[in-house]
Amino acid sequence: MNVPNGFAVTVNAYHALLEEGIVQDWQEGKGKPKIKESIRDILSGLDVENVEDLSERGSRVRRLIHSLEFPREIVEEIVKAYRKLCKEYGEDTDVAVRSSATAEDLPGASFAGQQETYLNIRGEYALVQACKRCFASLFTNRAISYRTHRGFDHLQVALSIGVQKMVRSDKACSGVMFTIDTESGFRTWCTSQGLWIRGEYRSGSDHPDEFYVFKPCIKGNYKPIIQKNPRKQRDQDDLHPGGRGFNQEYSRLRTGKGGFHPERRGDHSACAVGDQDRRPLFKESRSLQAHGY
Repeated sequence: MNVPNGFAVTVNAYHALLEEGIVQDWQEGKGKPKIKESIRDILSGLDVENVEDLSERGSRVRRLIHSLEFPREIVEEIVKAYRKLCKEYGEDTDVAVRSSATAEDLPGASFAGQQETYLNIRGEYALVQACKRCFASLFTNRAISYRTHRGFDHLQVALSIGVQKMVRSDKACSGVMFTIDTESGFRTWCTSQGLWIRGEYRSGSDHPDEFYVFKPCIKGNYKPIIQKNPRKQRDQDDLHPGGRGFNQEYSRLRTGKGGFHPERRGDHSACAVGDQDRRPLFKESRSLQAHGY
């Protein structure tokens, strides 16, 4: 498949951080704090309907995780994998650091979009810190509230991280593709979504273009698109330098949180994926499904 290379930081690293992480300013004479017990104590008796209480306790948990240092062997493995990636793409290559919780897509619950993703991360130290921030984001206020309402134990959900070479948003767009129709389960359709910017459609802040494709028509010289829902994601003026949305997104880009690329220009009322690019994507969806996805 034509996708950028990368590697995964598994849930074992998350558990190692909480169980074996080095506590900053810890003195040998004192008992080593038990992080998981501390998290449980902080969240004990939480009323998620009390927004101030939720915000204060969530912040305490995240600060606690931020204060930890990875065990040395975990850092060495992350750095080793990153250096291998740099040999392929160049020194200090920029990567996306994406969270993936173990309970993201369940029949009765979906945690997708509740944890953080960090973009344009360069360098070994920045990567390790971004991984730690991803792990801490398992305890965003939204995630804590959602788990509480759904009856999930906060410490039974873990998190892994995908680290992947960044894609130039001024040369392409961002999006997702499903090999079946996700709402009906109909296997003869595939659906795709796309945005002009590196948006956050999984968290609901941006609305993508949508395409529904009849897969048997992908073979041969047929037009496979049976439904197309182009969305004008933002006002055109809002996406140019000086516009409110442009300044907001460019600020997020500079802080490693993603957003609109300053070189991107053009008519953003058009679909993010052009006709010439859709058919290869649809063909790859068939290959993925044949592979078992």
